[in-house]
Amino acid sequence: HLDLRDEFMDTRLNHATWLRRLFERSKGLKTMIIGVREAPSNLIEYAEKNGIEILEANRVMKEYEESIKAVKDHVSTLSEVYLSIDMDVLDPAYAPGVSNPEPYGLSPAMVRGILEEICSVRLEGLDVVEVNPLFDFGQASYYAAYMIYTALARSAKIS
Repeated sequence: HLDLRDEFMDTRLNHATWLRRLFERSKGLKTMIIGVREAPSNLIEYAEKNGIEILEANRVMKEYEESIKAVKDHVSTLSEVYLSIDMDVLDPAYAPGVSNPEPYGLSPAMVRGILEEICSVRLEGLDVVEVNPLFDFGQASYYAAYMIYTALARSAKIS
């Protein structure tokens, strides 16, 4: 999900609107959203207008090496990165315990490769969101912890 809605469930501050609020406050951010499955055309247009790069899950799965190169090209222009990992990037087969499961997501191995590229520059901050313990049988929590470990370990190597 793009998390670029202007409003969701009659409120402007929530999990579906946070990135739009960030762009309203902070102009000129270099942003890449990876693993999107479905998105309304108006949100795609908003992303394009604001220079947000989108790597759809379908493209990552079909063209993994090219996608890794796109991530590498994106982060190579940055001196530091803030990384937000939305756990619903994973396919529900791997992580059913997320707030918005959607089929045809990425595999943990694909996400690991992407994380290694992203964290090849200075990691300024990190968050992990959308793990829902009500629906989790351990998989989503495990992968969330593993992704944090991967990001921090990779980041420590370059510090």
